[in-house]
Amino acid sequence: MNSTATNAAMVTLLLLTASRIVDTKNGERRVRCGGSLVSGRYVLTAAQCVAPSYIRGRKLTHVTLGDWRLSTDPDCSDNVCAPERLSVLVEEVVVHPGFNTPSRLNNDIALIRLQSEVNFNRFIQPICLPPTNFGSSEVSVNQTVVAVGWGDTVTGDASDVLKEVRLNIAEPSVCKRVYSSNFQLNGAHMCIGGGLEDTCFGDSGGPVMKLNKDQRSYVLAITSFGAPNCGTPGQPSVYTSVAHFNDWIRQSMKS
Repeated sequence: MNSTATNAAMVTLLLLTASRIVDTKNGERRVRCGGSLVSGRYVLTAAQCVAPSYIRGRKLTHVTLGDWRLSTDPDCSDNVCAPERLSVLVEEVVVHPGFNTPSRLNNDIALIRLQSEVNFNRFIQPICLPPTNFGSSEVSVNQTVVAVGWGDTVTGDASDVLKEVRLNIAEPSVCKRVYSSNFQLNGAHMCIGGGLEDTCFGDSGGPVMKLNKDQRSYVLAITSFGAPNCGTPGQPSVYTSVAHFNDWIRQSMKS
């Protein structure tokens, strides 16, 4: 992510999770994607982060909550320390049945059901879903939103610290022009960014957040894909619209 680091207090507001994949061949652990804790038992992420055809031989075993700096535990900043990160085992992965249909990375959304209920604290809280009556008036071109993640930085290496980037919503037609040769974009996608600051490899599955009318953050979109060279001016990245899948999310969490 071409962006700035968050601080420990900001993490309290961002309410993020990091998914870790364990390689079944050699036991290697790595952060694969980000996600959003949306209830005590469910994490919202991108289907590409958990679908068997994409993780290829790796097994999603657990989700880490309340993390900020990956190399330290607990995390401290400005004399404020969070509790030790929480690792919760995965019970089930629910990939949207339309993933990769009719084209690659369509319906790029999934839910992770955790084995046990998460005990919330100051640093671990669920983020809101978009309201059920979400309409087109909720978002408009040039509105500013916030994306976060531990993805690649300008150095080409993954970030050790959770980073945030403020991006503007772009015209859908721009993304259709940039990506039409390889992807079929529709109303389930959002076109965001297009400047030097951008999400990047490793940020997939993480949230794009916006404030609602009550000044509470909700997850507007999920990082999906972008240009081969992150932060290429004139080439916004593509995100999955969470509001488009509101019914599927709520129904899947009930079953």
